[in-house]
Amino acid sequence: MDTIELLENCIDERIGEGVLRVDRRAYTNPDLLEWEFEHIFEGNWVYLCHESQVYRPRDFLSLTVGRQPVLVTRNKEGELRAFINSCAHRGALVARETTGNRAAFTCPFHGWTYDLDGRLVDIPLEEGAGYPCQFNKSEIGLTPIPRLESYRGFVFISFNSDVQPLGQWLGDATTFIDLIVDQSPDGLEVLPGTATYTYKGNWKLTYENQADGYHAVTTHGNYIRTVLNRQTENRKGSMTADQPSMDLSELTRSDGGFYDLDHGHVMLWWDWGDPKSRPNFGQYDNYKQSVGEERANWMVNRARNLILYPNVLLADHMSMQIRVYRPLSVDRTEVTIYCLAPKNESPQNRSHRLRQYEDFFNVTGLATCDDAAEFEAQQAGAQSGRFVPWSDLSRGLAHMIHGPNELASRLGINPRYSGSKQEDEPIMWAQCRHWRDTLLSNVFQEQNRARSLVK
Repeated sequence: MDTIELLENCIDERIGEGVLRVDRRAYTNPDLLEWEFEHIFEGNWVYLCHESQVYRPRDFLSLTVGRQPVLVTRNKEGELRAFINSCAHRGALVARETTGNRAAFTCPFHGWTYDLDGRLVDIPLEEGAGYPCQFNKSEIGLTPIPRLESYRGFVFISFNSDVQPLGQWLGDATTFIDLIVDQSPDGLEVLPGTATYTYKGNWKLTYENQADGYHAVTTHGNYIRTVLNRQTENRKGSMTADQPSMDLSELTRSDGGFYDLDHGHVMLWWDWGDPKSRPNFGQYDNYKQSVGEERANWMVNRARNLILYPNVLLADHMSMQIRVYRPLSVDRTEVTIYCLAPKNESPQNRSHRLRQYEDFFNVTGLATCDDAAEFEAQQAGAQSGRFVPWSDLSRGLAHMIHGPNELASRLGINPRYSGSKQEDEPIMWAQCRHWRDTLLSNVFQEQNRARSLVK
């Protein structure tokens, strides 16, 4: 089976017959990765950073998006600028540190220097260098990223200039971003303590897992038992927890569901049985006054995973988290995690938030290592794709709703599909379907262009 044939047949979506499954070879075929880089990570909007990470003029951040090295900074006027982090001279990385504050960027290789708008301003030993008369320093500089836009502090870029405006691409996902940002009148900030880790598995596994409410009780059983044990010991008086942990033990009995928000964006949600343990619980009345009862209820009483295609999770449950991921190879993925918090929150709430983040999300927490282990087990098992090709996604198909359910209508969103339980798996169909359609449409366009050139 060639790669195009695999793409055309990788999703068995006979919904009327109760069949929904995906071919495991979509996670193991190395030929797909080049197309994923070109048409997904370099062909549309991708998440870059939060504005608080480059807050002051001259602040900068260097990172890799997909396979492209990127430098984002603020110029002297405080305007965001993003460039390919590659010297115009011989291609070396210009910014080598992850973050800092600079008036200019000097390439360590030969000393070419660029200002904060990317212009080349100095070449060492330029006089008498023998450059040809056609060489014009004013025409040389760092290559700007074609598109950069921000929505409420979340910064996105596109290496392709021919993309729709960011707001259109985000669509109804903006409602769920608002539910995060509106928790703080002073804005949000990424806290110190960023962590990066890798796992031996395809990048799409983590993207799907963030939308998977079915795995929580089994995969994270150790976390659940630890929290229940703390509660028991607290009642006995043998220990006192100043920072209560979020309890997942009743998850399967709580209300929940998902929304397919188009463009590959999805949102998983569930109700907390006891939201009093959340750092923002005491803000409910303030939220109700500022954004109304419906949205205040979502902010405090509902946990949410907003997964924005193709590379970021915005989580608001155990704590607020930004989780960014990028493929390193077909079977290796890098994940970078950040704790996000309201600016100027009380010291007690900040401590509460950090302890819950460390408890569950951090690389030393009780959940992240569980997920990474399962990604690696999935990748190993997917090698069976030649003989056992299909992974089933039909759980919840019988009660999936086309269009908005009542909760969605009250919130003012119009999803393509609505799920009735957090364990429903067709949410991953939305992700897989967008992945397949994006690759096929671009590959077919390339083939048609090639044929027209031959003619």
